[in-house]
Amino acid sequence: MERLLDGPQRYGDLQRDLGVPTNILATRLRELEASGVLTRLPLRHNTRAYALTDRGIALRGAIVALGRWAAEA
Repeated sequence: MERLLDGPQRYGDLQRDLGVPTNILATRLRELEASGVLTRLPLRHNTRAYALTDRGIALRGAIVALGRWAAEA
């Protein structure tokens, strides 16, 4: 989710950068969208992008802190 702090990201780019299986990524993105943290943006050629909502942006501090913690582990 930290990548989304930089702005909308395409599904394929998220999958490539995170290296997670597509079924897991799709499930997580659907859950975050259902909870109001993300919104899906339709693009051309049946692709989509995801962006943080205001609720997701409010999590910036927690997202950055978790990213730092993971990098140190």
